[in-house]
Amino acid sequence: MRDFKDDDFLVANAPMMMIAIDNDAGKYIFGQDASGNFNGWAPKDDAAFSINTRKLMRSGGWAERDASGNLQAVESGIVTLGSFEDPANDTAYYIFGDPRDTTVDNSVNFDFAGPVNEAIRSYERLADGAANGGTGLTISADGRTLTRSDGGDWTTEGVDASFVVGGRVGIRDAENATSDTGENNGFLITSITGGVDGSITV
Repeated sequence: MRDFKDDDFLVANAPMMMIAIDNDAGKYIFGQDASGNFNGWAPKDDAAFSINTRKLMRSGGWAERDASGNLQAVESGIVTLGSFEDPANDTAYYIFGDPRDTTVDNSVNFDFAGPVNEAIRSYERLADGAANGGTGLTISADGRTLTRSDGGDWTTEGVDASFVVGGRVGIRDAENATSDTGENNGFLITSITGGVDGSITV
C-alpha cells in the first residue's frame, strides 16, 4: 500500500479530498483540499451494507461541503468518558432540541452499544426546492411563522427525520438579505404544527 502523500501522481492529479482543521481535536472538512479548493467529495453510504462509511469513522467530527463550497452537513463526533455497567447491552442516547420539552420523545439511540465514539448528523441542508420560499413556503408578515404549502411535513424531514422545538432552522437565498442566515445558527424553533403543510414558529 502506498501513502497518498508519497504518490507524486496522486498529489498532482487528485488533491486530498479533505483537510484537518485540528488533528488533536478531530475536526475535519470533507470536500475541500489543503489548497482551499472545493471538490465536493463526501463519504459514501451504501444501503447494501449494514454499517455505512460515516459510522466507521472514530474520534472526530466534520463538515461536508459541495463543489461550490456550500455546507451540506455537519457530523458531530461524540465520545463518552468512563465505562458502562453492561457495555454489550447498554446504549446511550442523545436529544435534539429542548430536553425540557416532555410533550415529545426526541431521544435517539446511538448505533452501537457501550461507550460512545460515534459521529451523529447535527446539521443537514435540505435539497434545493424542499420548502422553497417561492413555491412551497409562506412566511408570515412578522417573519416568525413558516408555513409549508408543498405537501411536506416539518416533523418528518431534517436531521433524524424531524425539526424539533429547541432546534434551529436556517434560511438561505432569501429575497430579503436580513432573513438569510447562511451558515449561522439560524432561528430558534419555538413551536411546531406537524402534518402535511404544517408550520413552525421561530
